[in-house]
Amino acid sequence: MLAINSAGKLIGNFPGYGVGYFDNPSWHNLTPANATSLAIDQAGDIVGSFPGYGTLEMKAGAGWQNLTPVFASLVAIDTAGDIVANFAGYGVFEMAASGGAWVNLTSANAVALTIDGTGKIDASFAGYGVFQFQPASGWTNLTPGTATLLTVDAAGDITGEFSAYGVWIYKAGQGWSNLFIRDASALASA
Repeated sequence: MLAINSAGKLIGNFPGYGVGYFDNPSWHNLTPANATSLAIDQAGDIVGSFPGYGTLEMKAGAGWQNLTPVFASLVAIDTAGDIVANFAGYGVFEMAASGGAWVNLTSANAVALTIDGTGKIDASFAGYGVFQFQPASGWTNLTPGTATLLTVDAAGDITGEFSAYGVWIYKAGQGWSNLFIRDASALASA
C-alpha cells in the first residue's frame, strides 16, 4: 500500500518490514510494524492503522502518537491535519487537527473513504452508494453505486472505481462522468 500527498511525499507499507518514507533517492523506515491503512497530509503528518496497536499519527519531526487503541479499517487526513477513519462495527468518525475526541459521523461502515482540504468527507457504503459529508449540512448522496476506491483532488473532484463499471469522476455542479470503462487497481491522491 502506498500514499502520496500533492507535494510528492510518499509513504508505503512493506509487509514484514513495516512503514517507510521515501526521501529521494532512498526509503527510510518509520516503524517495523505493518499498517493496513495509511494517509499523509501536506505537512508530512502520517496517520495509520496498525493491527494490535490501534490508530496512530506521526507528526512531521515527531514520533508516533496513539490516537485510539481501536483499529481503523480506513484512514484519511486532509491538508489541515483533520483525520477521518472507519472503525468496523462503529462507523465513520472524525478527529479535528486540534485534537480532542473522535466525533461519530455515522454508524454505517464505509468501504472507501477520503477527505478534501475543506473538510468535506467522501465515503462509499456498500449497498447505499457514495455520500459526501459537509459539516454545515451533513450527508448527501452523490450516487447509489458503491465505489470500491475513492480519491479527491485539491479542487474537490472525487474519483471513484465502481466494480464492473470502471473509473468515474464527480465534479460539483456537473455530476459523474466516466473516465475509463475498466476497473483500476489503485487510485492515489495527487
